[in-house]
Amino acid sequence: MRPFASRPTPCIAACTVAIALTSLAAGCRTPPPGGRDGPPAASSPTAVDLALPTGVAAASEVPAPIPVVLAPGIPPEGVVDLLGGALPYIFNLCRKQAEEIGADGAIPPQVVALPATAEIGTTAEICALGFPAGAVVALTVTPPGAPARTIALDIAEDPLSGTVVGQHTWVAFPGDAVGDYALAATGPDGATAEATLRVAPATMPHVVVDPAEARAGDRIRIGVSGQPAEHSLPLHVYFDAGALQWRYLTTVGPLRTDATGAASVMAELPADARATEYAIVPGNSVASYRTIVQSDFRVVP
Repeated sequence: MRPFASRPTPCIAACTVAIALTSLAAGCRTPPPGGRDGPPAASSPTAVDLALPTGVAAASEVPAPIPVVLAPGIPPEGVVDLLGGALPYIFNLCRKQAEEIGADGAIPPQVVALPATAEIGTTAEICALGFPAGAVVALTVTPPGAPARTIALDIAEDPLSGTVVGQHTWVAFPGDAVGDYALAATGPDGATAEATLRVAPATMPHVVVDPAEARAGDRIRIGVSGQPAEHSLPLHVYFDAGALQWRYLTTVGPLRTDATGAASVMAELPADARATEYAIVPGNSVASYRTIVQSDFRVVP
């Protein structure tokens, strides 16, 4: 499971989403009028409804899963790109890095950012390696021209691989500073390792949800980047319907990007939101039809 941390950051073209509750018994909503672009809008909404399934419905209340249509106009071949939603929970970058470094023996204390450069609207895994299992490592992240932030990392042994790692998912959210972020990991014995994470402007479309895992009633941030300036952008929402199939729920927005091609929205999850996985897919994106821009988040009990 990916660790996460929620942190207040000024939103770009931001608004607060009031999340409405709808039952799956009513079936799926139809895609928005106006095709892939959705209804036109001059600016980001001040309040929009995000329909999430609520509670735990009986099997008879849930319609039979259907192949998902990512957004009006996107060909069915794009569905396979949406099935990768669970991969970040299976393929752990920090664990893989520890396996590669530790193949030749003991790992000295070190901190690594994977990838070393993260564009606005993406994430990077910050890995603390070479520290003893059970230790708590102080990870200090210093953005350019901003105060440092310290995060406590629990160093634990992975039961599958036997690697000993601590990790934190850093979100390069729209509105964050670009440049070099200084990383320092300090163990309980004073051993310190340093590295750099570079945050760069978006060169392609991205969408990110922070945190990627939340509970009912929590707030999440949804950010898009790499879009044209002053661009109208709806966000299509899907949920995991099981059997490797996703079902369309609703469309948020459209949002309006700023001069940098970014926009963001704050969403409050309902108190009875169903525990499952969701996907956010921007419509009217500048990405090609076969390059699905997607970000997942999970509601846990």
